[in-house]
Amino acid sequence: MKKSLLPLTKFALALTAIVPTVFALTGLLAPGLINTLLWPPPLEGPPLTWIRYTSAIYLALATGAAYAFRQDNWSAARIALIVGAVYNALDVLFTIPVVTGTPRVPLIVWLFVVLGVIYVAVVVAAWRQESAHA
Repeated sequence: MKKSLLPLTKFALALTAIVPTVFALTGLLAPGLINTLLWPPPLEGPPLTWIRYTSAIYLALATGAAYAFRQDNWSAARIALIVGAVYNALDVLFTIPVVTGTPRVPLIVWLFVVLGVIYVAVVVAAWRQESAHA
């Protein structure tokens, strides 16, 4: 009998699909918001081409997570979650030197760091639950 995913795992997969989709659509439809709101001065904003490439990566990540959510099994979910968790953990690690080394860093960048840490913690908790449930 097939076991459905636990609620926390479904929540983590939903985050893994929805958040990158929002960032991808922002980058594709309103790229100016990236440099003014999401990565504002005094930080140097990424060029438009980079924003588009990153948006494509976000769409790929979101598609994988949505597929895993639809499959509703741990084999599919763990692949999407490990990719999302590693991506976020690396983002946090690469962003910490930026926020600690930039005077007057915008608050939203600190928010990205905090949300990234929370996301990784949610994935770890979901992973533990699913492993214990198997």
